[in-house]
Amino acid sequence: MNKNKIISIFLIFVLVFVLMNSIFLKSSVRADSYRYDYNGGNLDERKYPGFKSRIDEVKRRHPSWQIKIMETGLDWNEVIRREGDSVGSSPRSLIQGKFGEWIAGNQTYDNGSGRAASDKAIAYIMDPRNWLKPDSSAILQFMQLSYFNTSDDDVKSALNGTFLDSMENARVINNVARNNNINVFFVIARIIQEQGYNGGATWRMQSDGKNYYNIFNINAYGNGVSTIVNNALRWAKDKGWDTLENSLRGGISKIGSNYINQKQDTLYLQKFDVESKGGLYFNQYMQNVDAPRTEADILKSKIKKINGVLDNDIVLVIPVYKNMPSTPAPEPNTSVDIGPVNIKLTGGHTDWNVRADASTRARVVGHVANSDTIVLSTWRTGNGWHRVVLTNGVAGYIYFDYDIWTQINDVTNTSELMSVNGDDVAFRAGPGTSEPVIARLNRDSIAVRVDNTGRYNINGYIWDRVVLPDGRKGFIARNYLEKLDNQKNGYKVNLSEGYLRMRDKPNGIEIRRLDNGVIVKVLEKGTEKINNTIWDKVVSAEGVIGYVSDDYLVSLNGQKDPSPAPDPVPSNESIPAPESVPDIKSQPAPTPIPENGNSELIGDKDDSKMIIRVSPKAKVDDLKKKYNNVKDISNGELGTGTKVKIDNKEYNIIKLGDINGDGRVTAKDSSLILKNVVRKMNFSDDQKNAADINKDGRITAKDSSLILEYVVRKINIEY
Repeated sequence: MNKNKIISIFLIFVLVFVLMNSIFLKSSVRADSYRYDYNGGNLDERKYPGFKSRIDEVKRRHPSWQIKIMETGLDWNEVIRREGDSVGSSPRSLIQGKFGEWIAGNQTYDNGSGRAASDKAIAYIMDPRNWLKPDSSAILQFMQLSYFNTSDDDVKSALNGTFLDSMENARVINNVARNNNINVFFVIARIIQEQGYNGGATWRMQSDGKNYYNIFNINAYGNGVSTIVNNALRWAKDKGWDTLENSLRGGISKIGSNYINQKQDTLYLQKFDVESKGGLYFNQYMQNVDAPRTEADILKSKIKKINGVLDNDIVLVIPVYKNMPSTPAPEPNTSVDIGPVNIKLTGGHTDWNVRADASTRARVVGHVANSDTIVLSTWRTGNGWHRVVLTNGVAGYIYFDYDIWTQINDVTNTSELMSVNGDDVAFRAGPGTSEPVIARLNRDSIAVRVDNTGRYNINGYIWDRVVLPDGRKGFIARNYLEKLDNQKNGYKVNLSEGYLRMRDKPNGIEIRRLDNGVIVKVLEKGTEKINNTIWDKVVSAEGVIGYVSDDYLVSLNGQKDPSPAPDPVPSNESIPAPESVPDIKSQPAPTPIPENGNSELIGDKDDSKMIIRVSPKAKVDDLKKKYNNVKDISNGELGTGTKVKIDNKEYNIIKLGDINGDGRVTAKDSSLILKNVVRKMNFSDDQKNAADINKDGRITAKDSSLILEYVVRKINIEY
């Protein structure tokens, strides 16, 4: 036997060995899934504990729903491990806005807001038993997403309040969904999930003077907004998506061919690729581990608009796994105290390890030498682990044993009044871009800097420790701060008694009351007298912008501004403050509005938007006094969303502060604004107009606070 023949036989043997092993390995780690209709008695409770009783309750509450069991053939623990793997430089599953047991490490991904989801978080969200609740929106993550007959008018109704609200878009979306056999409400929910209600950065992009559209954020990945947008743009240009319709058609077609037709035909299966037809763990639409639930919320809100849909045409596909625990996976611990505190080792302890993760098995990333070293603890979990940052920039975890560690007073070296000089500036729990964001601060917000030593030089920024006016402590990158002194327009209110009114414009309506000694930043010095007063444009410590009398401001060094002294201010500019604010219930009834109405409470018609802005106390009689030929008022209480006809033109009423449209401004409206701020509630255009109390073009917690002050009669708010 010659040498070449021997080599050939050896290669054949090796090839056969590799093929046999590949077949064996494939069969050992990947079992084909199969589906069957649940009939109440064909689910093995011993094999899949805790499913039958929950599914039976769903069927009892929704007898018309069809339930399909999807036996994945996959081991539960293996699935959780694989869904926690990394793909390239990024984890397969990310989570936003969670800490403690929800996250694995503190590295940020995507646009900086995502962190790697922990095994506990993945198990909790992936366990179908946690979401088999008959009336919850979360159960719709298991809904089969095939098309069912839907009219263009129904689609138009579902698009209300979104950036795609038009009959033309409704027809295109419905037609493309029908042609691809995809549930049209899922398509709308997916668009909102990706772009929000107002449209995100990628739905319309410009390049070389031309528009491109990527409505579904296809190929929009990367760490940082610019990278994400560039990748989305590159994909859209390559596909020729130079119109919204092209993007809709191309995106829906891709979702259909790449997911729905691969039997990844539920929201759950599009995130968690446990369907063997298209491959395992790889073909996943999104990284956000909680996306199936949040998208299901949107899906239900759109379907509810169409009568009868939730009682018919619903098919649920419930995945089950081998070797699942007998009880549903528990929700991860969220008990986290966020914010900086200083700690140090007690005497006698030296060379303490700082670890990469909250585990004694995690690798060591740094050391605390002895009790002479001050350690910054930025957040603390309920199980004893502290996230810490050392002065050399090393960040990691220590276990806080009270016999070993002790908390000490804040380490401060200064007390400087600072002003934020950027928009949407991150106020973080610790120094560094990987630290949790406590709040986003508006330009001209005020803070007290208590540490300007520059000891934390991390991620290319020097981080200063500051305290906000409400007492919250944290860090801001130094380049977003400027010192507020007498050279930088820092002033304080100087009164002998009472308070100073802040107004929406010179000699305008009161929006705030400033006590003696309160610090403000002057944005513009007044030059002309209005009502015998020079008015300065200022911003308060909370970021509220308004106008106050220059006569009651002195620079921070205690000296009156050298500008010419104004004439005496009318006595009503300084009013003694009440001793206390009475309980709301004990307040006397407001002065009745004259029967013939008060036209000053009604704004001018805005024919470009077909709206009329009114004050919180405005009534129908006030509207009728201002305008003739008022007809067809849809609501006896003049509230946000009320429709009126004037001269055969229909207008929407915008009542400032009335978010729920009941015609009143109450603490409930304040609460709704906060829900919108934390993205638990989306507002219509009318609601957005009504919620912007301070008229800065944004909806923030400040607007919520102003409503509460109005409720307890500390301030007045007007259109």
